[in-house]
Amino acid sequence: MKLKNLLFLSLSLLTIVTSCTDKSSVLLDVPQQSDSNNSVLMSSQWENRNEGNVSALSTKQPDKATNSGGQTIGNLIRFDQFSPNLYRGSQPDENDFMTLRDKYKVKTIVSFRGDAPVEYSEDAQVKEEKRIVEKLGMKFVNYPVPTSGEIKNTMLSSYFKTLENKTNLPLYIHCFHGRDRTGTMAEMYKIRNSGISGKKAVDNMLKFGFVTKDYPIFTKQLLSATQSSLKKL
Repeated sequence: MKLKNLLFLSLSLLTIVTSCTDKSSVLLDVPQQSDSNNSVLMSSQWENRNEGNVSALSTKQPDKATNSGGQTIGNLIRFDQFSPNLYRGSQPDENDFMTLRDKYKVKTIVSFRGDAPVEYSEDAQVKEEKRIVEKLGMKFVNYPVPTSGEIKNTMLSSYFKTLENKTNLPLYIHCFHGRDRTGTMAEMYKIRNSGISGKKAVDNMLKFGFVTKDYPIFTKQLLSATQSSLKKL
């Protein structure tokens, strides 16, 4: 009788231990999965929060998600020739600048960066770009195109003169993504020199991934621009 009781007690203890172990395993699995998910989420949030927030030209690449126009040349995306001797695209790094100089014979680089919110560190990047471009023997011009207000006529006038000065050609224009500011300024030039309509200009922008609701000021200014009004600048 005692032997039976001891045997029963042993089996009961074994059952309890096994049950606890199984539950512990289940409970331990949940935090591990949660930690993994949190880690991915935190990494994603960090990358999104720091987009564009760099001081070096080559540590962050432009967004390729809407790269629906132009070519990819090295790290350059949305690369395109929009007029004889005039090229457009995204932010180059030093190797890209050398490609532009050696393969495309570019003499002048025009940047539209410098007016973005301070967290994007564009001022520092413009200074670094100027240093690199001039070190490579090219000319650097900066027109900090605003993203929340109209482009002033004085800026447009100076920009047109830079592009129409034959000693500056061939020439490459860019912002960061090579899409919004770059597209707007390329189309302004085409309205003035090729006589395309503002609607055609916006349609051209859309082919390079431009989203009208993101920068309504660009859409409005292009639609109101005419060849005769821009020729007066």
